[in-house]
Amino acid sequence: MKPFYELPIGSRRFLLAVCALGAASVVPFEAPWLQMAGMLVAGLAVWATHAAFHRHCRRRRQLHQMNDWLVSCLALAIDARDPATTGHKQRVCYYATEVARRLGLAGKDADAVRIAAILHDIGKLGIPDSILLKPDKLSPKEYALARRHVEIGNAILQPVPFEGPVVSIIRSHHERWDGRGYPVGLSGEQIPLGARIVAVVDVFDALTSDRPYRRALSRETAFDFLRERAGSHFDPRVVQALLEVEPHREDQCGSAWQIGALLPEVEESSPPGAQFAYREIARVNEELYALWEVSHGVPCILSLGNVLALSLEKAQSLVGFTTGVIFLRSDDAPEVRAARVVGRYEDRLAGMAIRLGEGSSGLAALNGIVLVNVSPSQDLGRRAFPGETLDLGAALVVPLRAGECILGTISLYHTDYNHFTEVHVRRLTIIAEHAALAIENAREYERTRLLALTDPLTGLPSARYLGCYLEQALLARTGPLAILLLDCDGLREINERFGYAEGNRALRMVARLVQMELRERDLQVRYGGDAFVLVLPGVAAAAARRLAERLRQVVDAATCLTDIGERYSIGVSIGLAMYPEDGGDPRALLAAAGARMCEDKAARRPARVGVAA
Repeated sequence: MKPFYELPIGSRRFLLAVCALGAASVVPFEAPWLQMAGMLVAGLAVWATHAAFHRHCRRRRQLHQMNDWLVSCLALAIDARDPATTGHKQRVCYYATEVARRLGLAGKDADAVRIAAILHDIGKLGIPDSILLKPDKLSPKEYALARRHVEIGNAILQPVPFEGPVVSIIRSHHERWDGRGYPVGLSGEQIPLGARIVAVVDVFDALTSDRPYRRALSRETAFDFLRERAGSHFDPRVVQALLEVEPHREDQCGSAWQIGALLPEVEESSPPGAQFAYREIARVNEELYALWEVSHGVPCILSLGNVLALSLEKAQSLVGFTTGVIFLRSDDAPEVRAARVVGRYEDRLAGMAIRLGEGSSGLAALNGIVLVNVSPSQDLGRRAFPGETLDLGAALVVPLRAGECILGTISLYHTDYNHFTEVHVRRLTIIAEHAALAIENAREYERTRLLALTDPLTGLPSARYLGCYLEQALLARTGPLAILLLDCDGLREINERFGYAEGNRALRMVARLVQMELRERDLQVRYGGDAFVLVLPGVAAAAARRLAERLRQVVDAATCLTDIGERYSIGVSIGLAMYPEDGGDPRALLAAAGARMCEDKAARRPARVGVAA
């Protein structure tokens, strides 16, 4: 029988392989041969052990990379759900990592704190938007629902095989040192140290950040808040560690608050598609946050100019353009006009008009359609650049629609041909929706403001407008300025005898007669009741007195016929004040004019009322 030997390859604990040696003849193996075979097998055992170890290490690295990638994606998902707190998790991660290091945590425990700090709000993915994004204080019922985010986060992360106590930290980060927290009511050392760390830094960053319902507190105020609650809400050791860490934050972290600065990058060895997925989630998160800014920022602005400026600013950041124009239509005008231009050719395009149905913007404004990658020359060629070669290659035009009304368009122009994509169209459409609402609100606000500054009876500017006007007029004046205060004589008698409707008619007649005697640059204001104020820039005292006398004569000569056939007339008493002789501010000038008007009224006879026709 031929000799046959089997030699094990491996260590004392693990068998990796078996080496079988067979002889070609019946001659048995000699001792040197067996010794050499043993050495060979020992070498193979060392090599196989090292190879297995390296494979194990590579798998562990891949698992770590997958773990970090998963954490990054989950963090981005949280940001996408609640963009108002973007950056909160990253700052909490930095604080928690530094506090954990200061308290002696290392290895898996420190890594668990880092991951838990980023994912501590993962449970908010299960909280309704009506609660999560509510700008006001939550009701008791809503607060109870919001507290469930701890349990939801525990359920989401329970199946994930984290190496450290990540899940227990997240589940317990709302427990209190005195046992009055939630969800279980743990106290003192029963609470995992990582959870105690996250609890402190989470509250600190929330206090020092802006929220929809309040402004950020100063660091000193936040520190005082933590000190007062150390030993009741928070672990005193953790509070002290944070106080020692925080002053060095700027040196250690600077402005790098993005997830990529706090988590390892996804390497080429990551699973197929991981890099693309990470970048895509980051891009979507960035887009969602920018669009959230649009939806929360643009509709709240009441100045039309600011609305247009912010809308184009967001269009530049989300879409990009060489030239951006917002065309607006005024009431039933047959054209749209450039109300705001940003970028190249700003001076040449300002105020440019396009008739409805003409060009890309006129067509979009008429029919409410979106036009993508059309030629910019349709809008700009013969209107702004006749006979010139236009160095713009593509246009994206989106209508500004408020309900059934089309207010105009947002028109973006780019040097590259076919520059605009479906993503650009989607983003600009969202911007246009919010911009249209804000434009309508701004216009309504302006109409309301004008109504507040206009007297509804006479159509003249009101007393509120007079105050603003006089302040500016006095600041700009270098020459004389006259103020006449007119008060109607006998208006009360007219109201009592013929009714208030006839009294209003008399006031309108006086306003019309006075306005006919004024220059275009003069201002007449309904001052209230039966009084009017005239502001006469550049008029000397003698000329103002002559005008006052002429106004008395004109009003005295006019008569009104009532519905019952009775005729009456109304007079005016007038007081004059001169700037700067009678005062340097509106209050002093109006007081002087009022005093002289009273003197004039005392010297005049009462108005003739009820004179027979």
